[in-house]
Amino acid sequence: MKNLIALLLCCGVAFLTSCRQQTTVDVDDVVDMMTEASGGAEALASLTDQVITLEMTMYVMPPGTPEGVEGPMTLAMTMTAKRPNKMRIDIYEPEGSIVHSECYDGAAGWTVDMGQRTDMTEAQLQQNESMAATFLDGYLNYQDKGFTLELLADEVVDEQNYMVLQVTDKHDNVEKHYINPETHFDERMSGNVANLTGEWEPVVVTSKDYKMVDGIAFPHHMAWYNATGEMTMEFTVKEVKHNTGVDDAVFME
Repeated sequence: MKNLIALLLCCGVAFLTSCRQQTTVDVDDVVDMMTEASGGAEALASLTDQVITLEMTMYVMPPGTPEGVEGPMTLAMTMTAKRPNKMRIDIYEPEGSIVHSECYDGAAGWTVDMGQRTDMTEAQLQQNESMAATFLDGYLNYQDKGFTLELLADEVVDEQNYMVLQVTDKHDNVEKHYINPETHFDERMSGNVANLTGEWEPVVVTSKDYKMVDGIAFPHHMAWYNATGEMTMEFTVKEVKHNTGVDDAVFME
């Protein structure tokens, strides 16, 4: 009898543990939850453009940094997105002039470093294509955008249980997104990201301090970690503006 009771208790504990660790919703449910947490489908659909002003701190300087320039270095940065698929990133030196730009017009892209223009690498083009498609409304209508989504087993990271959404773009690049099951915010991403030199680099990106701006939720703190777990970059959002009337000329050479 004692052995039977012990066996039943073990089975009960195993059952409760498996239930706690497994998300019972499907992929579309998770996308709907994320969309609603971000402000709702109607609010996201109303966005025509978004301009974000940030403060970026680099703790590890990228390859090609001039000799003698060391981190940490804090610079101003803007990110400009326009529907349906345009993206631009500008980084400014302390005096206010642009030191680095990345621009994607929906088909082609280029970067400018210290006044020298270069066509985007294949990695940068693929990344900007995916980022431009999801920047304003996330994975809403993800199939039309060419993404494949799969819901993996829940994972616990830093004592927080997450729903894990695996995202594959049309170029077979794979990312894992960690969704808080209570807030439904995307708080962590692991995958390859095109770095400032245009090469794929494995990173973990955390997103927190979500705030509502004009009814749209946006993380106000992001951090990048390299493959060894070292924080390489940190971003603090200073201002978010919506529907400012960004001209297409912003994304032209």
